[in-house]
Amino acid sequence: MVVGCTYIMEMLLPEQRMFARAYFNWGISRMLLTTICYLTQEWRKACFGIAICCMPALLALMFIFPESPTWLLSKGRLVEMRESEKKIARIAGVRYVPVDHPIPKKPKSIIAVMKSGLWRRLVVLWAMWFTAATSAYATDLASNRLSGNLYLNQFLFGLVLYVSKVILGLVDARFPSFTRRMLHQGSQFGAVVCFGALAVFKLTGYHVRSSDARAQHHRHRFRSSFTISV
Repeated sequence: MVVGCTYIMEMLLPEQRMFARAYFNWGISRMLLTTICYLTQEWRKACFGIAICCMPALLALMFIFPESPTWLLSKGRLVEMRESEKKIARIAGVRYVPVDHPIPKKPKSIIAVMKSGLWRRLVVLWAMWFTAATSAYATDLASNRLSGNLYLNQFLFGLVLYVSKVILGLVDARFPSFTRRMLHQGSQFGAVVCFGALAVFKLTGYHVRSSDARAQHHRHRFRSSFTISV
């Protein structure tokens, strides 16, 4: 999944990447995964079902799509990069126009990054992504404790994620002043507010009774009042 995402991002122009993130994201995968698990009801069968669904994409990457020109350029394989660009143009149905690409700089070592003064940004990014990843995994792993149907909850999670990504794509296309900094800071602030509210509910012992628990509570009160009246 990680390799496929990196490959797609390298094949797209920078202005096209938000469109890819908006309409082809984890929300669709989560809804598909939930549907497969609901139909199979067994983790081994679910794994086979997921593998079958991923097989067309794997075969396309192996036999149809060429190697990433960005990766070939970073390795200095310019002739193969040109051939890859020509094949991409044929698949896209457009005329190939050669473009001179600047040779990318060699990646710096971690020691060079620390000496250059970029370590502050690097530490902030590490802390931000570590917190986001830990929170996401904790939320997903504990999502089976939510009341209601497990599969319906997971499907709704994916649907909400997909719709939010589409909205972000539309906002990005219609409002040029909408920047990645605004997106990241706004989403992080929303996550902090939500997790802060959950922490307050947990510390105060607040909980919402399910419909079955409420019905049982009302039946118990009715029986108690009936017994007292008799």
